Amino acid sequence: MIIVHHTDRTGRPLRHYLFPIAVAGAGVIGMFGLVATFIALLDFAIHTAVAIGAAAGPIGVGGLSLRLARGKP
Repeated sequence: MIIVHHTDRTGRPLRHYLFPIAVAGAGVIGMFGLVATFIALLDFAIHTAVAIGAAAGPIGVGGLSLRLARGKP
């Protein structure tokens, strides 16, 4: 006579939760990368605008003039 005891698991196994957590983690890392890239692009654009503004001097439209950068004292 062979007696086999079976106990059914009451909950879901841990591997069923692994895939959604991995996908969410990859999404979060991707969003961090996207935000970091956007901030780097804005920083580059601001530095470029400052360099152009410093080189251009005052800009006039009609009777109004706008000085983009301070002059040298």
